[in-house]
Amino acid sequence: MDGRRPVRHRGPVGVDEWTVRVARAGDAAVIGALHVRSWRYGYRGLVPDSALAGLDLAERTERWREKLESPGPRRVFLALRVGFFGPELGAFCAVGPAREPERDGRPGVPTGELYALYADPDAFGRGAAHAAHAAGMDHLAATGHRHAVLWVLAENPRAHAFYRGRGWRADGLVEEQEYVGVEMSVARFSRELADGVTAAESPPAAPAGEPTA
Repeated sequence: MDGRRPVRHRGPVGVDEWTVRVARAGDAAVIGALHVRSWRYGYRGLVPDSALAGLDLAERTERWREKLESPGPRRVFLALRVGFFGPELGAFCAVGPAREPERDGRPGVPTGELYALYADPDAFGRGAAHAAHAAGMDHLAATGHRHAVLWVLAENPRAHAFYRGRGWRADGLVEEQEYVGVEMSVARFSRELADGVTAAESPPAAPAGEPTA
């Protein structure tokens, strides 16, 4: 995927058809809304209720708008399907160069990072996260990255199952990081990339889970 032309992803029976395109600044509101909705659903029981209730939609939207107005080498991919009132956002994926290559990179190997992958709870099991993830990985590979990392809550089996099903493996590094004012244990997953590697991936007929980190 070259990051400009929308790409359609069609899965097996029971999985919707998704069109994937690069996000624009005008998408900030729908991305922010999905981000908050996904956190409140997926992190229930993992993050204090007070922190989830305190998520500020306006603040989240503005942060995404700023990122999308000045993306640099980073890209955000949206998985959209046709809805009754127009396109519906099912998932989004943000990728780019590793933020801390000294920690996460390998000597002489260009390393990318999956910064975020969130799916709308109403789209769980429908292939949206798979489509957004595939576009993100294709973009990293196409821009010369041969290794990729991501960070996910250490106690998030749903997300772990999703990532393991797409070639990611926990590599043993666990850290304490702060999100929304809360210290949380996060685990690093990694995988190798090669030209066309994600093109061969197919979503399972009954996905094991959808990511929320």
